[in-house]
Order: sequence, then structure tokens, then C-alpha cells
Amino acid sequence: MPPLKRVPSSSTLGRAPTASTSVRGAKPPLSSSSNLGRPSTVLGIRSTSGAASSSKGAGSGPSSSHGGATGSADTRERREGEGIKVFVRVRGHASSEPPVTNSILSTAGPRGHQIHVALDQPVVSSASSAAAAAALASDPGQERTYTFDGVFGPDADQGLVYQDVVVPILNDVLNGYKCTIFAYGQTGTGKTHTMEGNLESKGTFHFDAGIIPRTLDRLFHQVEMDKERELSVRATFLELYNEDLRDLLSPDFSAPGASTGIGKGGSSNLKIFESKDGPQVQGVWETPISSAEEGLKLLRQGSERRQVAATNCNDVSSRSHSIFTLTVYTRDTSPNAKDNDLLKVGKLYLVDLAGSESIERSGAKEKGAREAGMINKSLLTLGRVINALVEGSAHVPYRESNLTRLLQDSLGGGHKTSIIATVSQAKSNVEETLSTLDYALRAKSIKNRPELNAKLNRPALVKDLENMVKVLQADLRACIQQSGRYISEENYSRMLSDHDATQRQRDEFKREVEVEKSKVSSIAEQVEHMAQRDVKRQAENTELRSALEKSQAEARSLRKELSAAHSRVEALSESERILFMTAQELQADGARSVADNEGLIAKIARQTSSEKDIFSGIMAYQLSLKSHLSEIENSALVITTSTDSFCQRSSESVSSYAAQRTEEENARKATLQGHAEAINSIMQTLHQQRGSTDGALAQLCDALSSLLGSIAKEGEETLAKYEQSTSQLFSQLSDHLRANRKEVEKAARVSTANADEIVTLVGQHLAQLKGELDDLKARIDNSAKEWKDTLEQQQATEAEEIADWDSGLEQVVEHLVAISRRTKAHREARVTRLIEHAARSAEHRASRLSEVDVIQAECEALWNELDGRQGVLRKGYEEIHSTLKTHERSLKGEMHGLEQTVSNALQDQVSHLARGAVGLQEQLACGEL
Repeated sequence: MPPLKRVPSSSTLGRAPTASTSVRGAKPPLSSSSNLGRPSTVLGIRSTSGAASSSKGAGSGPSSSHGGATGSADTRERREGEGIKVFVRVRGHASSEPPVTNSILSTAGPRGHQIHVALDQPVVSSASSAAAAAALASDPGQERTYTFDGVFGPDADQGLVYQDVVVPILNDVLNGYKCTIFAYGQTGTGKTHTMEGNLESKGTFHFDAGIIPRTLDRLFHQVEMDKERELSVRATFLELYNEDLRDLLSPDFSAPGASTGIGKGGSSNLKIFESKDGPQVQGVWETPISSAEEGLKLLRQGSERRQVAATNCNDVSSRSHSIFTLTVYTRDTSPNAKDNDLLKVGKLYLVDLAGSESIERSGAKEKGAREAGMINKSLLTLGRVINALVEGSAHVPYRESNLTRLLQDSLGGGHKTSIIATVSQAKSNVEETLSTLDYALRAKSIKNRPELNAKLNRPALVKDLENMVKVLQADLRACIQQSGRYISEENYSRMLSDHDATQRQRDEFKREVEVEKSKVSSIAEQVEHMAQRDVKRQAENTELRSALEKSQAEARSLRKELSAAHSRVEALSESERILFMTAQELQADGARSVADNEGLIAKIARQTSSEKDIFSGIMAYQLSLKSHLSEIENSALVITTSTDSFCQRSSESVSSYAAQRTEEENARKATLQGHAEAINSIMQTLHQQRGSTDGALAQLCDALSSLLGSIAKEGEETLAKYEQSTSQLFSQLSDHLRANRKEVEKAARVSTANADEIVTLVGQHLAQLKGELDDLKARIDNSAKEWKDTLEQQQATEAEEIADWDSGLEQVVEHLVAISRRTKAHREARVTRLIEHAARSAEHRASRLSEVDVIQAECEALWNELDGRQGVLRKGYEEIHSTLKTHERSLKGEMHGLEQTVSNALQDQVSHLARGAVGLQEQLACGEL
């Protein structure tokens, strides 16, 4: 009869047992976290910050509060450090490249933990240690296996790498830790593709986007989702080219080799200096970003400025190291937060290292050869730093290269670090691949000490002890629930072969499912982000629609006002046109009137000239008439005088002659009177002619006056109408200009008043700020002095407390030693009884097994005899199966009793340890009080 074998459980079937696989019947090991009796656990729970602050290790959850305590596992992790996470990514096959036919690497699908390197002959890389070389020489096999925290096969996409590597670290950054992710490997193995990928953006990141674009998208997505957390992000982008630091986001950036001064793209204003927070770069341009699109814009800008060149290994090879840094400031603003005044500052350094390369294989010459030499030198220094940290050397050569100075906190410092080592499948790159894997394996041993300010309180200590008890109870349940099945060797072999085939098929399906899940997860994340953006955009569209409707209503009212204004303008234009036509008509009438006036003036001038001639003739006639009358008067006077004298002489001489002479004289007087009458008639005629002439002149003057009056009257009326229309038009224009001028003057007065008010407010605000700054400076000085005094008092008090703690701890240690001794004696007695009971059970089980062997022998005989009788065989098999079931149930009952006994013993031990922990807690509480 073939021997019986124990069938492994489904979780361990088909793979080699690991260190955590328990063996049936063996004593289960206690959990590493159940060391309640160790004094170091008590010593490590003091409230600290800085180097002794808590950190989350692999698998540890976040702390219960922002400033609270973590468990004892975190306390030990602070003391021992946290290992660097190392991942390996195998470069996939590009569509433009020939298919890989001689791949030397094999992985367990898109995601795994081991990578196998097939070797034609033993190869020892330049980075291998002596122990690795000796192990390789002693092992004649042609395959080398490496185990890491994660291995991504060539089928793994960008989303899978991001989910496994970056998502946990991004949560740590939001909790206030400094974290670093950098890609390391040979040139042309996809480091820049892993870190940056496709930088296109159409509402969300591209399917082939790398770690940095996805990190930006996820970061601001969490900001939009978490309304109870204030968050501010700043970004920097540095390049290390030929050991010179260059700021890729500087507004004064210029390419290397150009004449640069301070701040002109060179390294003259970028200096590395040491501070209490680690190496810092002075003079770097820190840009605030408020969205993933802004971060992508900065990333594209810096990537375009990076130094790249074509080599035989890569068409676009990075010739420099780049460091893209995100500084995240967070503050919890939820109403229930106890520390909403605590500002957490997390940093994420995303480093894309230039690839190591062979100058002979890359074909680099002159400048390219010098660049490759500087790259290899910095990477060689990085390798020496890793070796020194792994070997625990007293001196670590950080200062031999600017690269290692910048990564000082990432390697052995206060950062949480993850390394992505990129390798090639090509057989021609086997040496570089082994070198990269050896470096990555050694870097896995480096311990960092992530720092976060934390304050430990008593409730956290109680919770820590409760967590320890829960761990012990979980270990107890795991010990109780172990079980097995017993079948024949033949069935066991057949089941193993079937299981192996099923396992292989399941692994194939699992690989495909993982790839599809990764794609679906990435697409689902993009769809979720797009849906959320759509919701946000719908809200924005609603607001925009309302604003648009409001604007449309305003536009309609403005159109109405504009239409009315157009109507008024048209009316004014029509009035202006009519006025213009009237003015033209008036101008024509004026021209005609002027012409008529000129004709009348010429006619008047002619009439005046003729009148002047007539008047001059009349005047000459008057003068001649006056002279003639004067002559007549003179003659008459002479005649009268001569007559008087003659009469006087005649009267004296001849009196008789007087009558005759009187008659003659009378006749002469009558004649003279006739002459006088003739003269008078002539004078009257002349006077009549002069009167008629004066009348004609008066009539002419009256006619001219009336004509000139009518012309003047018509001209005045026309000019009055024209002046009236023009004055109305000019009055309207003047009123409009005066109104506009008043509005402009009013706006100018308002703007001047506002500007004066703003200047006054700014001056007041600056004065207030200056006063506040002075007060703040005084308060800071006073606070510093008070803190100094308080610190000195606290140091003295802590010295006294430490002395009290030492004495109290000695008593606690003595008490724990006594408890341990009593527990050990009790446990030894229990174990002795259990061993005796197990021996008796083993003897009984051996007898039962012998009976089972006899029954199985009989079954085999019946099987040989009744071969071909299927019905009888089935019946006999059922009888044998029922007998085996009965024996199995009896064995199960006995084993259950044994396990119950062990469980009770362990339960007693756990309760005893719990009581000891409670007593220890009470003693600690009394000591603190």
C-alpha cells in the first residue's frame, strides 16, 4: 500500500513552502509584535519628534490621528528604520522595433515579485559582491533569480506601475512625509517613459502617461474630492548636467554653452547647502500650481529644455539627471479635527536619472563622450554610496557628486524612497542588466528613517496594547484553524499534476486578467475623473448659461437703447440733412441776394453818379444864378443909387421935370417890376425845377431805401433763419459735448477719488502691516525667550523624570522577570503534560493507521480480484470509504481534543500576559501621574 501524504491547503499548493508556512503538529511561533515583556517596548513609547518620530512601514496603516501615536511596530520601525522599496520593470517591445527572439528575462506575468535571468555561462557583474560571486561559482546552474518588492513584466502598462508604486507614496506625501521615486537603469530601457511618458492632455492624462502626469492628476483629483482639507502645491524642476545645476523653470533660462550670467540658466545662482532639513538648493524657482494642467504645462516646458541627444542605444537619450519636486502643504479643516492648526508639509521628489552607457556601444564622440563620462561618474558615485550604506561604512561619499548630495536624504535619510530599476530583455545587454539588478538588490537593504512630527498620548498607548492583544488573538485563531487531509500517494500525485496544469492555466488567465484589470482600472479612473469634470463643467455651464441669459437680456436692452439711439441719430441726421439743404438754399439765396445787392449797388452807384452830375449842374446853375442875381442886385443897387442921386439932383434942379420923370420913373419901375416879376418867375421856375429835382431825388432815394430795406429785410430774415437753425444744431451739439464732458469729468473725479482712496488704504495697510510685523517680531522674541526658559526648565524636569523612570523601570523589569519565571514554570508544566498526551495520541493514532493499512490492503486485494466488476467495486469502495470516514472522524475528534487542550493553554498564557500588560499599564499610569 502506498504511503499517505498530507495535502497542502489551497493557499500553498503548487509552490515551495515559505518561512511563514506552518507545519502541522509544530508549535506555532509567537508574533513578533507580542513582546509585551520587553523593556525596550516601554522605553520606545515616549513622545518624540524629529529623528524619533513615527513612520509607517511596509504594511502598517496610518496613525489614528495627525499628531497621535502609532503602534509598537512603528516604534521598533523608528528604531530600526524602514527599507527602501525596490521595483523592477522590464522594457516592453515597441511597435517600431523588431520582435525580441532571445529574451534573457522571464517574469510571472505583468505583476510579480521575482525575475529570472537566463545565462549561457556564469557572469559576474561589476556591482556584484564577493559573496554573490562565490555563490555563483558554486552554483553550476544557468539561471539567476532576484526577488524584489515588485516586478513588472514587459506586458505591464503605465497604470499598473503607477498603482503599485506611486499610490501608497502619494498618500504618505499628503500625510506630511518626504518621499522619493527615482528610475535607475541602462540607457534606452524606458526610464523617461516610466517617469513622464506621453505628456499630451485632452481633459485628462494620456493612456501612455507616466508617473508624473498621473501623480498630478490624482493629487488634484483628491483635492477636489476632499472638501475638508486645504491644500497648496508648488513645483520645481532641476536638471543636473555635467555636475552643474540648472533650473528648468527659471524665466531667465538659457541653454548651456551660451553666455550666461547670474540667473541665466547656468549654475551660478544655484547652490547646494546643508540645513537641518537636509540638502537644500538655494535660488531655485518655485512655481505654485492650482491644477494638473498647469503642472503638465510646467513639465512640458522643463522637458523641452532638458539636454537630449541621439545615440546608437536611443534616438532621444537624456544627457542629464532631472528632479521634478512637488511640495504639498495640507491642513485638516474638518470640524471634528483636533489639530486643524497643524500644517503638514509633504514633498515628492520624482527623479529621472540619465542611463549608464558604454561609450563604445553608444557611439558617443567629443561632447557626447564627455557627457557620458560625467553621467557614468555620477552613477558610479551613487553605486559607492549604496555599497557604503549596505556595508555600514563610517564614511558615506555623498559629497563626491552633486547627484548623491541631492539624494542624500533619499538614501539612508529621512525620506520614504522607492526605486524603479529598468532593464532590457536583449541578450546583448546581459552585463548591464545584471549590474542594474545587483545594484537594486543591494539598495533594498538600505534603511531610511522617515520623519514626521508626532506626539504620543496615553489613549494611543492603550490602543497600542489593545492592538497587541488583537495580534495575539489572531495568532491563536490561526493556530486553531489549521487542518489537513490524508489520501494515497497515487491520488496525491494525480491531484498535484492536475493542480499544476490548472495552476499554469490559472496563471495565464491571471496575467491576462491583470493586464485587462489594469487597463480597465486606468480607463475607469479616467472615466471617473472625466465624469467628475463633466459634473463640474455642467455646474459651470449652468452658471455660464445664467450669466449668458443675463448678458443676453442686457444685450437686448442695450439693443433697444441702441435702436432708440439709432432712431434719434437718424432723426438728427434727417434734421441735419434738412438744415444742410436749407443752409444750401439759404446760401444760394444769399448768393443771389448778394448778386442782386451788387447789381443794385452798381445801379445806385450809377444813379448816384448821374445825381452827382445833376447836382453839380444844379449847383453850377445856382452859382451862376446867384452870380447873375448878385450882378442884377448890384446893377439894381447901382441903378437905385444912381436913380436916388439923380432924383435928388432932379428934385433940386427941375421940379417940373419931376412929374415927367415921375411917370418915366413909374414906367421904369413898372418895367423893373416886370423884370423883377420875370426874375421872380425865373426864380420860381428855378425853385420849382429845383423842387422837382429834389422830389425826384427824394423819390429815388425813397425807392432805393425801400429796395435796400426789403433786400436787407429779406437778407436779415434769411440770415435769421439760417442762424436760428445753425444755432439750434450747434446748441444740440454743444449740449451733447457738455454732457459727455461732464460725464468724463465725473468719471475722472471718481477715478481720482478711488485712486486717492486706494493709495490711502494701501498706505494705511502698509502701516498696519509694519505695526503688525513689529508686534510679531516682539512676540517672537518674547516667545523665543519664554521657549528658551521653558526648554531649560523642561530639560531639568526631564532629567529628574528620567531618573524616576530608571528607578521605576528597574522595579518593572524585576517584576516582569518574576512574572516571566512563573510563566515559564507554568508553561513547562503545561508543555510536559501536552507532550505526554501527544505521545499517547500518537500511539493510538499509529494503531489506527495500522488498521487502516490492513483495510487498504484488503481493498487492494478486492480491487485486483474484482477488476471489471464496476458495480461490485463501487459498493466495496463505498464501504471502505465509510470505514475510512469513521476512522477519520475519530482521529479528528482526538486531534480536536488535542488542539482544544493547546488552545486552552495558549488562551491561559494570553490572558495571563494581558493581565500583566494591564498591570504594567496601571503602573505606568501611576508613574506618569
